[in-house]
Amino acid sequence: MFLVAAISHEHGVILDQCQVAGKKGEGPAARALLPHLQVAAMVLTLDALHTTKATARLITQHLGSHYVLILKGNQSLAHAAAHALLTGPDADWTKNHRHR
Repeated sequence: MFLVAAISHEHGVILDQCQVAGKKGEGPAARALLPHLQVAAMVLTLDALHTTKATARLITQHLGSHYVLILKGNQSLAHAAAHALLTGPDADWTKNHRHR
């Protein structure tokens, strides 16, 4: 058992939390916590486990927020999909933001 928590980086306080049995429950638990928070127009940071379409859609479409989601190098399919999206024809802004 462990806790999933929403933490304010600005104030260093826990905004909400819940207990989950294991890693498989962490994503749904985070998605259940977020709608109870006032996060419209904020930038949310989440670790790699939360880099999912369901979480991204919840944050952008339902909560009116933005996110920084992490991609690990050992997630080859997710890494390839992100690379394809960030280098596609609609991604001109990435030209000055690629890793060096």
